[in-house]
This record gives sequence, C-alpha cells and structure tokens, in this order.
Amino acid sequence: MGSVGRSHAIANAAWQALQAHRVPPTPPNFEVWYAYCSDDKPLLTKRIGRLIDDGRPFTPGTMAGLHSEFFNGQDLGQADRSRELRRIAADLVERIAAARSPVDDYGSVLRKYAAILDTVTLPPSGLQQATAALKTATREVNTRMAALEQLFQASLVRISELQATMGRLEKDAATDALTGLANRRAFDLALLQATAQCAADGTEIALLLLDIDHFKRFNDLHGHTLGDHVLRLVGQVLIKHIKGRDTAARYGGEEFAIILVQAGFSAAMTIAEQIRVLLESSPLLNKRTGGNLGAITCSIGVSVYRPAEAPSDLVDRADQLLYRAKQAGRNQVCGEG
Repeated sequence: MGSVGRSHAIANAAWQALQAHRVPPTPPNFEVWYAYCSDDKPLLTKRIGRLIDDGRPFTPGTMAGLHSEFFNGQDLGQADRSRELRRIAADLVERIAAARSPVDDYGSVLRKYAAILDTVTLPPSGLQQATAALKTATREVNTRMAALEQLFQASLVRISELQATMGRLEKDAATDALTGLANRRAFDLALLQATAQCAADGTEIALLLLDIDHFKRFNDLHGHTLGDHVLRLVGQVLIKHIKGRDTAARYGGEEFAIILVQAGFSAAMTIAEQIRVLLESSPLLNKRTGGNLGAITCSIGVSVYRPAEAPSDLVDRADQLLYRAKQAGRNQVCGEG
C-alpha cells in the first residue's frame, strides 16, 4: 500500500474510532485518534488502549488531557508540517469519497419507497413502516453529512494554522536573528534568482558590499552588547534603502550586502553614498552612561552585473572594490566606474 493509500486507511480508521467512542471530530480529537490508529506514538496508543479496556468514556476532559500531553508544545519542523498537510488533504479526499456511500444508500431508500407508493396502496401500518424507514434514513444521512461538514471545516482551520506556521518557519530560516535582514543563505538564493531574471529579460542588477570600519576594535573597547546594537542600527539603515525586489542581507560578521534590482551603476552609487552619510551622521550614544561613542563609518564596494557572468563573479568584484575602499582610508564608496 502506498503512502496515500495508508493515509486513507488510517484516516478512515480514525473516523470510525471517533464515531465508535462518541468523540466529536474536532482537529485536536482527530489528531489524537489518527496518531492512535497509525501507532505513531506508542505511549499514546498504550494509554488509549488501557482506557478502552477499562471501559472509560472519552469525555471532553479526557480528550483535552491526551492532546495536551502528547501534542501541545511540539516543535514540529517544516517536513513534519508538510507531511501533516498531505495527510489532511488525503483525508479530505477520503471523507468526500466515503460520503457518497450513505448518500447513495439514502437515494436507494427513496427510490424504493417511491416505487412502492406509485404502484401499491399501502394500509396504515405499511405507511407507518415506510415513514419510519424514511425518517431513519434521513436522520442517518443528515448525521453523517453534518459530521463530515464539521470535520471538513476543522481541517480547513488546521490547514490554515499549519500554513501560517510554515510561513513563519520559512521566514525564520531565511532571516538573521540579530538584524532582521536576510541571512547568507537567503542572500545567495536571492542573488541567484536576480541574475537568472537578468538573463531572461535584461534587468539591471547592482550589488553593494558594506563593511563597518574598525568594528573589532569597537567590540573590544565597548563590549558585544553595544556591538550588537551597532549591527542592528546598520540593519535598520539598510532596510530604509531597499524596495520591491531588492534584498538587504547580513553577509557575515560586520559585513552586509544589498542586491539592487532594476538599478544601474549611477543609482547604486547614489544609494551607497546615502547609506554611508546616514550612518556617519547617526549619533551613537551609550544609553547607560549617556556618553558619545563616536560615529559609525563604513566602507562600501559597488559592482554591476555583467550578462552571462556567474553570480560569484559579481560578488568577487564588489569584494575587491570594498577592499580598495578600505585601503584608500575607509569611510568611502568605491565603484567600478
């Protein structure tokens, strides 16, 4: 049996268990019984088995306790949430398919008694029997369809929760925790996408590599707490200078990068100079003592993408220009022009 078929079988077993034990098909309850039927959590399986053997009812309090003990506080990773999304989707397909059976049965009952009423004059007792049968069939199909609707809505809620969580995980995985900028991994991906776009439609791309001047000396003199404050301040300044498809990233340590999409050399040099001036003019104060810690200065290298070159070549040229800016005395912008 394939993974989808197994998911169908487990979901069906979980559904039947919910009905058998008179448990409402809410997302937490379904999660508990799905895990029980799949034996993903042996301790949970053992606990539920003991409750069944003891003949104890699965009250709302019991179900809440099981879910809290075995599921709350889980730190599911991206892959686990993806698997759960696939499982929920497979289950919805299974539920919709399964719903056809009671509806088809109900239709058969209606057709049966419609044919009888059309051809036979029933005595009062026969009419009562037919009416009772129709009422029973109607009640059963209504109950099944109402439960299906509840589970369907609950599944949609759970899917929305998972998608939101996965979105946050994806963002966290691409973000530098200290500055809130893109991290090195996200920068590499953004640069690859930007250069691919350039190859497709000729979009101009410029790259800024920025390094905080004498940052190690500042850290040694004032401590890492103030050093982290400087890094966050630089991050805030960079964010103010990007828009649209641009990417500002912490490249590593005290080094930062900006990918400017639809920006040529002149525009990139202007932005780089604006960043340099803004940082230099931003007062850096020690909040504890009120003392002035001096200005933040930076050196920036600016390169422009050349069609058909590797992304690493663009980075290498920006890095060489950054080094040239430092060799020339720091606190300046050095470009290819």
